[in-house]
Amino acid sequence: MVKILKIYSYVVRDDCGLAPNPFWDHCTLALDQELIRKIAKVGDWVVGLKEKSEKLEDHYLLFAMQVTEKITFDEYWTNPRFQLKRPDYSVDEEIFRMGDNIYELGHDGEFIQQYSAHSRDNYESDEEWEKQKREDLHGEFVLVSDRKFYHYFGREPVKIPSKELVDILYCDIGHKCIADPEVPQEFLDFIEELNRQGKVGFVNPPEIWPNDDETYVQCWE
Repeated sequence: MVKILKIYSYVVRDDCGLAPNPFWDHCTLALDQELIRKIAKVGDWVVGLKEKSEKLEDHYLLFAMQVTEKITFDEYWTNPRFQLKRPDYSVDEEIFRMGDNIYELGHDGEFIQQYSAHSRDNYESDEEWEKQKREDLHGEFVLVSDRKFYHYFGREPVKIPSKELVDILYCDIGHKCIADPEVPQEFLDFIEELNRQGKVGFVNPPEIWPNDDETYVQCWE
């Protein structure tokens, strides 16, 4: 039986390095997009598009990650490979503060949310915060992509080269699932061209970061 690889695409409304988190040699999707995290499988692609605006007349790719691992929140928290993805507010640099590894399994079997950009004091009400926490945990899994299998462009997104590929990928509300028997060749050609140009892994910092923050260069190379 031939395995059908899927592409899940959506528009990223808030690119701050939290969801996805493209640092420390892995691109991870641990927060937001709970339905994608729940149903995507290893080998599938997750694609984040830039929100179209008057300034951006064309459609742009913010990130693309091929899932190389799908793990639980507990596995994410306890695995030494992902310790640096725990948020650290003792350091001023955004790369440390935007960690997405925020859920620790307590002794009672309930997840404890560590202080992060998703913490209570970042929301206007308890209801908003509780809703966000429920959505995070409802996704059940963290999607992981190794450095050679993701492309993150942050504040310098890459123009999607053809109308055909835009029609395949673009979804303004929610997410879109492309589940053809084969991954569309237009998409594979686009990814191959990014590989050929060396645009692999973490390429540029997130849009919502100070322009003079160069710490990310030291931290991921």
